Amino acid sequence: MEFSWSSTVSELLLSSSAIGPRAFCASPLFWNGRSKKNKTVLKQHEQADDQVGEGLRIDADGKDAKEARELKRRITRLEQELKVLQKGLLSGNRDYFAHLSDAERAKAVTAVKEGSNPLLEDNTKLQDLQLPLLADPGSFAQNTTDKDGLTIQLPWFEQDDVSLARLNQCLRQAAMKTSDAEARRELWRWYSRCKQSLPSLLNIIPENAWKVLWSSQHHVSLSNPDRAAHLKVLADDILLSGQSLNHGQRLAYIESLFLEGDVDKALQEWESNVESLGSEDKYSQEYWALGVRMFAAQGMPQKAQEAGNKFLTHYGGHDVRILVPVISAWARQRDESGFRKAWSLYVRVKAELGVDISMEDYDSISMSFISAGRTDLALAVFKDLMLTGKESAEDSPTLYVKALGIIGSLQTSSTDGSELNNVSLTALTALPRRFQNKFFYGSWLKKLLGMNEIDAAAMVVELMYERGVKPDPKHLNGIIGAWLRIGDAESRNKAERTGWAMIQERLDLVRRRHIEDGNKGMSAELSVKDLEGPQVPAFLQRTVSPATIETFSLLVLYYSRRTKYVQVQHLTKLLAMAEIPPNTHFMNHLLYSELRKQDHVTAWTSFMHIRKSAGADLESFACLWDCEKQRVDTSRVHSLGFFPDPRRLFEAMMSWYSKASSRERNMAREDFTKELYDQIIRCFSLSKDFEGTLVAMHVMRQSFGMYPDQNTARMIALHTSRLQSSELEVRRARRSRMAGSPNSKAAVAKVTKILEILTERRLKALADRGMKFEDLDREQQADEQLYLMSELLRVVMSRIASDASTVGKDIEKAAWDMGVGGITIEDPLDSIRT
Repeated sequence: MEFSWSSTVSELLLSSSAIGPRAFCASPLFWNGRSKKNKTVLKQHEQADDQVGEGLRIDADGKDAKEARELKRRITRLEQELKVLQKGLLSGNRDYFAHLSDAERAKAVTAVKEGSNPLLEDNTKLQDLQLPLLADPGSFAQNTTDKDGLTIQLPWFEQDDVSLARLNQCLRQAAMKTSDAEARRELWRWYSRCKQSLPSLLNIIPENAWKVLWSSQHHVSLSNPDRAAHLKVLADDILLSGQSLNHGQRLAYIESLFLEGDVDKALQEWESNVESLGSEDKYSQEYWALGVRMFAAQGMPQKAQEAGNKFLTHYGGHDVRILVPVISAWARQRDESGFRKAWSLYVRVKAELGVDISMEDYDSISMSFISAGRTDLALAVFKDLMLTGKESAEDSPTLYVKALGIIGSLQTSSTDGSELNNVSLTALTALPRRFQNKFFYGSWLKKLLGMNEIDAAAMVVELMYERGVKPDPKHLNGIIGAWLRIGDAESRNKAERTGWAMIQERLDLVRRRHIEDGNKGMSAELSVKDLEGPQVPAFLQRTVSPATIETFSLLVLYYSRRTKYVQVQHLTKLLAMAEIPPNTHFMNHLLYSELRKQDHVTAWTSFMHIRKSAGADLESFACLWDCEKQRVDTSRVHSLGFFPDPRRLFEAMMSWYSKASSRERNMAREDFTKELYDQIIRCFSLSKDFEGTLVAMHVMRQSFGMYPDQNTARMIALHTSRLQSSELEVRRARRSRMAGSPNSKAAVAKVTKILEILTERRLKALADRGMKFEDLDREQQADEQLYLMSELLRVVMSRIASDASTVGKDIEKAAWDMGVGGITIEDPLDSIRT
């Protein structure tokens, strides 16, 4: 039978009005069994306003009984179908009211949601809304196809949300590629937006959608740095939605809580899941390991050790490395009991791992002891590292067994720490005499510096002093350099204090040496503050190793980079007082210091003075070419005084190169950069020395294997185009970084045109010889670029020279001035010179 919502409501309204203006009271129904006919009589009291206290007894078999039963049946049916309507439509069916206008839809929604007055606010009946027929209650079920169960659907009475549509799209993309970083980020972005705009979102997310959300954010990757934060939010949302977490999710939730700072809740969750996760074969190992890490990180070593022992008891043969965090936790207690227990656990780990103990294990354990201030224990660990793989009676497990009188091998029960109460840790960690030297400690220092553990290395130096081993200056220089590279105020202060203390020790050493030699003029005590100069930081009171040239170099580089040139000059004077000859590195630092001050004259003077004893290297000349560039750049204000022109500087560089050893020349060829090549060409071009430019290109090709490229061609073309521009125009063009005046633009176009003509001529000459530029190998193509630039320079020189026939002689003269006289500059194509 087909049921009509509108007809049923209409009949209900009509039937209700036929009964009369009586309002049903809230009194319960009761049965009267005192009827003469022994029939059930329904009593339902009605009271009019003017008849309070009077009641009517309604006979169930009376004249209105049939109508009442029918009315009751219809009411019951209507209530049932209203529940079905609410359940079906609120779950997402949008088609039932799709044809209604917004106003009618709102009225229908109010009636369905409230389930009360069938009359709307404006007395419009539901039948006036012309709702479609409802064949059966099942028609209210969702009709949207969602085979994979990922689509999140809003209740029909809520408006469509753009964010939700985008979230559904991201869910499907993430389901296909859960490890894709972009899909993961987009999914979380739209999930967060929908949570803000749709308060009911958590209650309508399907189970499969929760799974996709979890698996995408659970992925461990460097591209997922917010993994813990996202998993914590997801787990909280899942629990808020009324669902439960599976064991894997629960374990990840505990870890996320801990990583996100909710430590108390994480530990509480961990302890409350001992029965479920601690006995689950799939997750128990990870569960106990997580407990060890959390308790150890929170400074609860006893609980961490208990969790670790349970792990090892239930899963014998598994990695005993699970106890390494417990060692750190006991060491952080910083009391004797903690150190004893930490050491006993280390011995246990070392004994059980044997040769399988790794470098990372040693590093982690030794750093735990160093951080706790027990460098002696850390030194014993490093000793074991050096003895790894060797049969020795001096390693820690052997000393442990010997000191405690343990028979047989170490067992788990024999290393709980309590047995150490009557044994001195010093005896267990004694360093063999053959290791009591600066070379053994130096190996440890080198390792710590390589790990970037600078403060730990400094603590090792203190341990060396305590044990009567004087550190080598290079060890202290390594620590100074590392502190300066860190760059914070505290590290810089430590570096300066140590450096100045070493310099003072060097001055004291020089004074004592002169006194021993009978030089009374040096009897007065020298001090780093004797000379007029800057305020020097207070240096260390402990006697340190004397400074070396590396110490001075480190401080000069540090102060010059911070533009503290007064300190640089002060150090230069102290270097002479310390009677340390400068080396090339020190000279280079001084040169760069003068370069930063744009004091080219002092730079050249220092170079000429120091190179006699220290020599030079390619970096020295790279700095001088930077000075040269500043000098020849007319847009800069440079210092007055002598500085060599590009030809003389090039001659000095080639003179050094020709006298260098074979090894030094090979290093120079490897270190010669394109930046240095361009800087040299730029200096010659700025000084308008085109003969020198041509010679320099050919010499650098033969000596260093460097060739001009497109940037070189552009630079040469730009500078040759400025020959006819006034000096004022050139300055303005440089300062404004613009192309220059219209005349300058025309000059650039003219040079570019000449270069195009020369290129066509060379390509034609190659074709005449049956060759194509594309068929040449890389070196031949580079040679062609060099010859093209050479031909351009010859054309320019021919046009500016009073006599074009003298161009060749001018090039030869430039070669002799540059120290490469007799160099052959030939063009294999014998191009026509114009």
